[in-house]
Amino acid sequence: MSARRYLRVIRLDLEALETISASTGEPDPLWDNLLVRDANGLPILSGTSLIGVIRQSFAQHAPDADQRLFGSRYHTGGRDASDASAVGITDALAIGSKGQVIEGLDTERAWRGDPILDFLARDQPVQRDHVRLNSAGVVANTGKFTRAALPAGSRFRLQMELRAHTDLSEEWATLLQFLKSRFFRIGGATRSGRGLVRFFRAAEATLDLASPKDRADLHRLWSRLDTDVYLAPVSAPNDPLAGFSRGYSLELSPEGFFRFGAEQPRGLSDDPKAAKMLIEPFISWDAKPAIAEQLVIPASAIKGALRHRTAFHLACRKGLFAESASGADPVELFGAARKSGAEGEASGGAGRLVFHDTFLDLPGNSEVAVMPHSSLDRFTGGVRRRILFSEELLSSSAGPLVLRIGLQREPEDPDLLAAFEDSLADLELGWLGLGAGWAKGHGAFTRTSEAEDA
Repeated sequence: MSARRYLRVIRLDLEALETISASTGEPDPLWDNLLVRDANGLPILSGTSLIGVIRQSFAQHAPDADQRLFGSRYHTGGRDASDASAVGITDALAIGSKGQVIEGLDTERAWRGDPILDFLARDQPVQRDHVRLNSAGVVANTGKFTRAALPAGSRFRLQMELRAHTDLSEEWATLLQFLKSRFFRIGGATRSGRGLVRFFRAAEATLDLASPKDRADLHRLWSRLDTDVYLAPVSAPNDPLAGFSRGYSLELSPEGFFRFGAEQPRGLSDDPKAAKMLIEPFISWDAKPAIAEQLVIPASAIKGALRHRTAFHLACRKGLFAESASGADPVELFGAARKSGAEGEASGGAGRLVFHDTFLDLPGNSEVAVMPHSSLDRFTGGVRRRILFSEELLSSSAGPLVLRIGLQREPEDPDLLAAFEDSLADLELGWLGLGAGWAKGHGAFTRTSEAEDA
């Protein structure tokens, strides 16, 4: 019996555990990046991006099944040839507060008034400032920018199907089990705390296209994403560091105050003029779906501090000093911004380390301090004009932080990995500060538990 007669489908709901920055790549006069959206103005995750992420991960897990499911390119008879993919996928559509998705152009905007979809329809639902520092500790050229993203907790629905001329049921079952048991990263800046997702609900079916009933079900239930199909819960994967060649999980306790700041209107304190801590909205699905807020320890801040300290330790290990320290840039681990040379060749690219954002519940008033600062005039002893300000700080009673870092592949230079682990040791001993104000005594952490290799 022909395998083409059967259509295997799976509908999946995914949830973002971190913010997702799925951008169009198009320039805009107002924003540094634009999110991918459908005709209704709601965000989507494009099917081409999803299938690329899934295939890249699945190829490492089951390379033979990957070739049979997703196709391949090969050389035969003096020419290039290819086999088409047997797996198809839709775009992932945003899920509203009632579990609904909007497929097709909704000219009446019936979804307006839904708190989740209204929030996701904003131009920049979440916006985070970024600053790239150079070796002198100041902003690098073009290194000040903002990145828009979708909030943690965003949910999307997609559908995959298998159409094949041969029997690929075993490979399809392997793929489905893989999807349900792994975390994935989607979008941009995935190595700096963005894009971590998991599949949490699924519905599967095998349809016999020779059966009138199954053909009717295909048209009634599986031809669109907004049809009423029951999706069963999927057990959550246990370890976000699974699949990495090496993983580091560090539990750190603050020695005193610490601060990760941001330019935003609302902070943790009642002082309207104090410099704020980084607070971001997220979607809570507990009792009633709603937009809530949480404190963020951004992965990019952890990554920047460790990158500079790793460069220092690498220079020490190689005996490089100020005049030759450029040879100790840990680009292989941390990556570098892409640049085009004079002859058009491109340099830079993603690194091998993947950092995770850390989220904390909003602290109570007893855990938040507002510290005033002033700069004195050396001649008069009075406060210098406009140099009187205050900052929000979080106290050590806020509890420990858990930092997670994954290494995709071992670097070719063993000194590079050793220098990175030296930097982690500095962090655990309180010799490397995180966040703002380390020179003023803030941001020192010490190890609460041993780092673990995954």
